[in-house]
Parts: sequence; structure tokens; C-alpha cells
Amino acid sequence: MRNADSARHAPVTDSVRDQALALLEQARRSAQAQHDRLLDTTTDLFLDAEARLSDEERRLMLGIIDRLVHDVEREVRAGLAERLSALPNAPRELVLKLAEDEADIARPLILNSPVLRDDDLIELVRQRTHEHRLCVAMRAGISATVSQALIEAGEEDVIEALIRNDDAELALQAVNYLVEESRRVDRFREPLLRRRDLPPALAFRMFWWVSAALRRHILAHFSIDEGNLDAMIQLTVQDSAARIDRGPTAAASLARGLRERGELTDANLLRLLRSGHIAAFSSALAEMAGIDPETAGRIVHCQGYEALAAASRGAGLDRQTFAAIFMLREEARTAGRAQSPSRLEAALQFHDGLDRKQARNVLRYWSLDAEYLRAIAKLDSSRNNAAGTVKD
Repeated sequence: MRNADSARHAPVTDSVRDQALALLEQARRSAQAQHDRLLDTTTDLFLDAEARLSDEERRLMLGIIDRLVHDVEREVRAGLAERLSALPNAPRELVLKLAEDEADIARPLILNSPVLRDDDLIELVRQRTHEHRLCVAMRAGISATVSQALIEAGEEDVIEALIRNDDAELALQAVNYLVEESRRVDRFREPLLRRRDLPPALAFRMFWWVSAALRRHILAHFSIDEGNLDAMIQLTVQDSAARIDRGPTAAASLARGLRERGELTDANLLRLLRSGHIAAFSSALAEMAGIDPETAGRIVHCQGYEALAAASRGAGLDRQTFAAIFMLREEARTAGRAQSPSRLEAALQFHDGLDRKQARNVLRYWSLDAEYLRAIAKLDSSRNNAAGTVKD
């Protein structure tokens, strides 16, 4: 039986070997006009013969092809990689060989070849060049495991390309990490907020450190389901060091007293702000909006009008009251300089377009998430103090 099998495979082996060796010789002396023929014959030879080869013949063929790929000019290798990138039955060993080649040659295979598996891509991420990692980051449908390997490589432009790849799968833990990194890395912010898989809770967490345009995008495109609000807080780990019971401040006690006496009105809210009692104003706004005073203070001091508009809608303030609060705050910030009417109009339009129920849910989330934000403030303060110590 062994002799019969050998006889059956012998003609194939001889034919394949003879053609491949002839190609190898052709590659060594190939001219520009011969490149296309070399490329076509190489591809067809392997694909046509592969299904009929024994294991031994396949090893022989791959050895010859390996020498061929090593010897031919990069233009031929690039053309071969392009040809193989669309073939689901392309020889795996040859695909891997070319995927490890120069990035320009490997690019079509890394981006498109269905032959490459997760472990192949991870190996490329860990062992090859920055340009190879960029190609992997742009590949459609990469798994969460491959995405994690790219994140661990720590290259910001690669991570940005990964975030912009809507087809890349990101584990929730990875998304949470990237959101935290976006506090430091501006280039992550916009693509993160454009991703379909970004949880609303994390989008609203980013609100405090993104640009005004992105704050408006968050409030316009993300919504919080009231029924799932408490569960959303569990998306991230709270810092136990931030859980400090500070007790009511004098301003908070004043605001609570106004509510108990039925005097917590729009007019008194404006009176506190006009008289310069910012802490009391923040506490009164917190009482009206149903949030903690620290979150209200953060809203009052947040640049732009987006957070203040959300608080106004959530507290049920009318349009005129919001306009007055906004103008008073802007005057205080700019030392009394005249404000642009167009800026007020933009703030009012944004305020009017917010849904009150959704605004209340957002405010509640911010208030529940206050422990996390206190932890961040504490961390930033520690970093600043450390930097100051070094400078001294």
C-alpha cells in the first residue's frame, strides 16, 4: 500500500519541485517584465497543488516557496501578499511569512486575510513593528483579546486607531481603562464618545474633562435609563478612600432651612448668586435639583453652559431664571465684562432642547458617582503636591 501511495504522489512531487525550482531561478534573474508572470505562477502553483499534496510534499513545497519569497524583490512579495489577502484558502505558512515582512508588504494581509487567527495577530502585535500594530488596530472584526494586546503595547496612535475602529471588540474593562486614560490623553476623547459600545455611564463620567462640543454631544446622544441607574454605577470601582462623611456645611444647612420654610424659590436662588454667596447658591441649587452640594459646586464652576443647563432643567428652573444665572456667572468669571448675546442665545437653545426627565437622571448619576470624582480630585491634588515638592 505504501508503494502505491508513493507512486501516486511521485509525479506531483516531481512536477511541483521542478516548477518551484524553475521559479526560484527565474526570481534570481527576474526583470521588471517578468514580475507579473512570476507572481501569477507562484500563486497558482501553490494553490492548485496544495490540496493534492501529502504532508511531506507540502513541507518540500513550503521550503521552496520560503526561499522564493526570501529571494524575490519586495515588489513581487508585495504583489503576492495583495493577491493572497483575499483568499480564504491561502496557505497559512506563506501568509504568516508575508505578514511578518516589511509593514508595507504585510499590510493587506494583516488588514484582510481570513487566514490570520487571534494568536497570529497577537504575535504580530508583540513581536513586530509599530507599523504592524497600526495595521492590526485597523483590521475589521478584531477580538477583545487582540484589542487588549494592542492597548497593552501602550502606543497612543495605535490605541487611537483601535478606538476609531468600530468593528474592533473592546471588553468593558478595556473601555473603562481607556475612559480613564482619556483624562490624560486628549486624542482618545472624541473617538471614544463616537463608539456605539460606550456605556452611557462612562460617557457622562467623561463630561467633566472633555471640550464644550463633546459635552454637548454627550447630553444630546447618551441617555440614562432610570431603572438601571444604580447598576450603572457598578461599571467602575469606587475608591474607598473617597468615602468620607463630611457632614453638612453651613451653606448646606442654610439651603435646607430655606426648603423647610418653603422659601427655596427661583427668586431666592438668584438673590444668593447676586449677593456673591456662591457656596450657598450651589447648596440651594443642589436642594432644588436633588443632588449633593459637591456635585452642584462642580456644575457651577464647570466651564461652558452645558452642565449648568442640565442642572437648571433638572431643578425645574424656568428659562428666564436660567438666563439670569448664566449671565451672572459669566460676569463673575470675566470681571464684569459685557457678554456676547450670541453666547447667551446658544446657552438658551441648548437649555430648551434638554429633556427634563433625562436631565434629572444625568444629575442623579453625577451625584451617585461623586465618590469617584472626589477620588480623582484627591489623586490630582496629590500629584500636584508631589510636583511642587520636586520643584522646591
